[in-house]
Amino acid sequence: MKILYFLLLINFQIFISVHYSRSNINNSTINSIKLYDYLIIADDKFFYDINRFADWKTRKGITTKVVKLSSIGKEWKEIKNFVKHEYEKNNIKFILLVGDVENIPLVYPHTNYSSDIRYGDLDGNVFNIEVPVGRIIPSKKILCYQIFEDVNYAIDKLINYEIQLPADDIINNVLLISHQNKIYNSCSNSIFNKEYINQPKFIKVFGAESGCNEDINTFLSSGVNIVNYRGHAGATGWDSWSNIGESFSGSELNKISYQPWNPIVFSIACFTADLEMEDLTIAEEFVMNKYGAVAFLGATGATENTMNNIFNKKLFSSICNQNIFLLGNIIKNSMNDYSLESCFDRYKYLLIGDPTLEIWTNKSQKFTNVKLIDNKNNVIIKTSIDSCKVCVSSTMSGRNFTKL
Repeated sequence: MKILYFLLLINFQIFISVHYSRSNINNSTINSIKLYDYLIIADDKFFYDINRFADWKTRKGITTKVVKLSSIGKEWKEIKNFVKHEYEKNNIKFILLVGDVENIPLVYPHTNYSSDIRYGDLDGNVFNIEVPVGRIIPSKKILCYQIFEDVNYAIDKLINYEIQLPADDIINNVLLISHQNKIYNSCSNSIFNKEYINQPKFIKVFGAESGCNEDINTFLSSGVNIVNYRGHAGATGWDSWSNIGESFSGSELNKISYQPWNPIVFSIACFTADLEMEDLTIAEEFVMNKYGAVAFLGATGATENTMNNIFNKKLFSSICNQNIFLLGNIIKNSMNDYSLESCFDRYKYLLIGDPTLEIWTNKSQKFTNVKLIDNKNNVIIKTSIDSCKVCVSSTMSGRNFTKL
């Protein structure tokens, strides 16, 4: 039988996008992996759906394993003990939780320090996070008196972010939003005025400079890659951020009728990811909205102002000066900065999204001189790029794959 080879080449500036189907999943292949990089712990009801995401990640070169929550236990200490075991045994590098906090609880739930990030504190050193953690939260709809939960909206966004090439005028766009209170402007202006090795294009919308909700929606509609908010906030929005007293909440996102790109949001403020509250947070509103975000970094509680300023600046230093492009590693590197060792409020931050998401920072380039030679007993792939990652899979579905 003729074998069709699909070639996926991965490099910082090189990516060949693929057609992806939900129907072709080889769970046995994914979950028979012994040594792997990426641990996904899924509420059992989302096990099938998340496997197509795990397959995609493995084909990208991040070997991924999915584990059902029921095989671990539902208490946060049971989950953390399992994660610690996998870290010590397999040296896992990323963790993703799939489910809401009622089923997969935060570490230290219902306290002032509840968050996901402490699942990644694995060596007993309270000053550092070893493994970055993300979470996918199901959307919920009531139909015919039944609640239907879905994670495919998030999976689709995350995969599309990686396979679609943003327009040149979007890749470098960073929307800097700052609260009207000028105590927050110094941090935002410091980020805006700093010269970086890889210089982004900053767009300022400051409440103290007559910025308003309409401005935010205008720039979201035109396309930005990162949104950064620094200021005062509550669980449901950026409170009274403009000098006319406007708050930015989920209802503002509903006014957007078109958006060419789902950005990553850094919300450096209090409470915007307080997932234990009954109502939807602004973090959940952003990621669940079609015209919202692909990922959202926010805090579960009150956070100290000086710590927030340092953390915020470090996020951009990690991306623009240190060439760290995986979202979880950006957060880990920033959070583990020596200047924050005594600031335990940093552990209140959590990521709704994929910690292995690679932020676009430059236009990709397609290979034009790839040669694939089938010698029956082996396959030789020739490229002009040194040390690129290669994955060969049978058929476009990628159900059987081999990393080279």
